[in-house]
Amino acid sequence: MSVHRLMHRTRVLVGLPPATHLLLLESLALLLWCRLLARWFPLRLYGRWLGELHAETPRHPAPPRAEAIRQIGWSVATASAILPWRDKCLIEAMAAKLMLRRRGAPTTLYIGAHRAPARGVIAHSWLRCGDQTVTGGDGIGYAVVASYADLSRERKEVFG
Repeated sequence: MSVHRLMHRTRVLVGLPPATHLLLLESLALLLWCRLLARWFPLRLYGRWLGELHAETPRHPAPPRAEAIRQIGWSVATASAILPWRDKCLIEAMAAKLMLRRRGAPTTLYIGAHRAPARGVIAHSWLRCGDQTVTGGDGIGYAVVASYADLSRERKEVFG
């Protein structure tokens, strides 16, 4: 990244409101935590923490919290772009899932696969909350291999 581009990003980030800075700090911390977790442990060991395997949360619209969900998706993507390494889609989906879980929002994390003739099998992860995709796009073209949903926990909707 060029110095000019880095300076521009810094100016943009400095001008954001304090609440947005806190959201970015939370995203940075959780991206680091999820990266370490995924690097040190196989998915089968921490998969239960992600939610109930092969389950999905309802796809109901969530208008009152749609902006909060969008902000969390933005903060994870922005924090991931700030970091000196490139996080994979699974790490971003896990971090956003934790942020939304902390706020009482049930989510479904998907892991999908797609066979590309020249590249073999390509894996991808994305996160959905209600009818809104939070990270990773909508997963079109990927066959869902696993999904982890927040079904077994009682959740209070706590958005602010």
